Amino acid sequence: MRFAKTVTALALACSLALAIPTFAAPAAEEQAGRQEDLELLYQTIRDRHPGPFTNTPEQEFLARIAQIEARIDTEDSMSFGLDLQSLAALIGDSHTTTNLNSILSSGHMFPVSVKWMDGDWVLYQVDASHQGALGQQVTSVNGFSMDQVQEKMAPLISADNEIKLRRQLSQVFGHQEIMVYCGLIKPEEDLTLTLENGTSITLSPLSMQDQSGWPEINGLSQQRQGSAPTDYQKGTYYFSLPLDSRTYYIQYNQCMEDPELPMETFTAQVMADLEQGSYSVLLLDLRNNGGGSDGVIIPLLMELAPLVRSGELELWGLVGEATFSSASINALEIREMGGGLAGEPTSGSVDHFGSTGSFTLPNTGVRVSMSTKFIDTGTLLECAAGLGVEPIQPDVTVYQTLEDYLAGQDTLVDALCARTEPFQPQERPDAPLSRGRLTELLRQAAEQAGLDTQAPMQSLSDLLPCAWYAPGVCWALSSGVASGTGEAMFQASRPVTRQEGAAMVWQTARLLGMSPSGTAELTDAGSIASWALDAAQWAVSAGGLDTQNGAFHPQDTLTRAEGEALLSLLP
Repeated sequence: MRFAKTVTALALACSLALAIPTFAAPAAEEQAGRQEDLELLYQTIRDRHPGPFTNTPEQEFLARIAQIEARIDTEDSMSFGLDLQSLAALIGDSHTTTNLNSILSSGHMFPVSVKWMDGDWVLYQVDASHQGALGQQVTSVNGFSMDQVQEKMAPLISADNEIKLRRQLSQVFGHQEIMVYCGLIKPEEDLTLTLENGTSITLSPLSMQDQSGWPEINGLSQQRQGSAPTDYQKGTYYFSLPLDSRTYYIQYNQCMEDPELPMETFTAQVMADLEQGSYSVLLLDLRNNGGGSDGVIIPLLMELAPLVRSGELELWGLVGEATFSSASINALEIREMGGGLAGEPTSGSVDHFGSTGSFTLPNTGVRVSMSTKFIDTGTLLECAAGLGVEPIQPDVTVYQTLEDYLAGQDTLVDALCARTEPFQPQERPDAPLSRGRLTELLRQAAEQAGLDTQAPMQSLSDLLPCAWYAPGVCWALSSGVASGTGEAMFQASRPVTRQEGAAMVWQTARLLGMSPSGTAELTDAGSIASWALDAAQWAVSAGGLDTQNGAFHPQDTLTRAEGEALLSLLP
C-alpha cells in the first residue's frame, strides 16, 4: 500500500492559512518572480516527474497552488520557500524535495532536538540548563501530542513511508519558522516540551545568523559512558574488523567508492581476512547509509556469494531508520543472496521513485531535487516482489535501547554475536513460486541425481549475478530447461505459471533419463501452449499437480508448496 499523507491539500490550506504571519508586501518585481517560480515548480513536476499524481490527485496540487497564490504578495520569503516545499511534498516521494538551507539559515532555532529511540520520542539535545532532562520521553509540544506534531508537520515533509516521515521530522524539529508555519506555535511564542515525568521545559528561539549568544548545547552522545567498535564513523566510506573469533564486521556508510581505497582493493582485503580467519558470520552494516550508487558494493557481494551459497558464511545485513535509497536496494540484494536482515525498519522503501536530477528556481534560488524514474525493485529481485512502496522489514527486529546507547553498547550487534541458531529464511509455502527459485531448486535436484550442473554466468539485464538462485537460472538456460523472456531478460522474480512450471520439471526429468508422459484428459487443453501440453498431462497424471474439475488453468501461478509437489516427481 502506498504511503498517504494524513492531511489533504484542502485541509492543509485551512490549517495553515492562519499560521502564516503577514509582512510588508514584497515589491512587484519580487511578487512576479515568486509567481514564476511557483509555476515553474509545478510545471516541471507535472511534466518531468515519472509519477507526479500517483499519490495525490492533480486537483489537490491546484488547490494548494491557489492557496499559495492568495498570499503570495503578503508573506515573507521564508514562508514562501516553505510553500514551495509543501507543494513538492504532495508528491509523496522521499527523493523529490527542495533544499531550503539557504533560506532557513536566516531564521531561528530552538536549542533542542528530539530523536526516535526504541519506540519513543526522547529529548536528544538541549541547552545546558536543561541537560538533566536528556533522554526523557517527550509527550507533547505546546499542548500537542507527538502524534499531532507529526500530523501537522507531515504536509511539509517529502516522504513515501512513515519511517522516512519520522526521520525527517526529527531533522526539522526546532526550526521556529517551520513550527509556526505548521501551526504548532504562534510567531512570538516560546516552545514548551512536556516530558514523561510531568515536568516541562520552555525554550526561546535563537538567531541562526548570530550564534555568538547561544548557550552551550548538550546531547545524549556526551553522556555515553563508552563506545562500541561498531559506532558510526562519519566521513568514512567503509571499513572492516573482526568482532570475535567467528564474527567479521563491515561498516558501509556511503554507496560511493572511496578514492583512497577502491572497492576492488577493499574486497581483496576482506577476502584475505576471511581466508586467514575462521569466521562463520559476517555483518554488513548499512544502518547509516543514505545511498548513492547501488552498484558500488557489487564486487564485494560477488565474492561473498559463493561462501553464502555453500553455507560457509552466514551473512547479515544490518539496517535501520537511516538506511535509504541505494542502500535499501543493497539491503534487498543481501536478502536475495540468501542472507538475513536485522535491525529496524528502513526509511528507504522497497519500490520507490529515485535516480534524482536537480534544477534551480531562477528567482528564489531554491534548488529542487526530483526523481527521474520509478524503481520497481520487485521486478528485479524475488525478495521484493509484491511488497511495493513500504519500508524494508528486517527478518530479525532489534531496536537500539537507550540504556545500551548510554553504556556505549550496540544492542543489535551484541544480539547477533550472541545468536546461536542459524538464520533460516521464512518458508512462506503459500507465496508465489518465482521463476528464479524454481530453476535453482531444479538445479539442486539435478545435481543430487548426479548431473553436472555447472554453467557459465549468463549476461542478463534483470539477473543479480550474486543472487542465491543465479546458478539455477544459468543452468536452466544452458540446458534448455527454461527459456529467457527476450531482450536478454529472464524475469527471475516473476511468479511461474502452472504450464511453465510443469514444462521446466518435465524437461529436467528428461535430462535425468526419465521418460515423462501422461494421458490426463484436461478440459482446457486447448488453452495450454503446445510446448507445455505434454508436460501438463504428465504432471497431472503423476500426481504433481491437481486440477479443478478437470481444468488445468495454465496461466495461474504456482505457490511454493505446489512447486515442491511438482519437484517430488523427480528422482
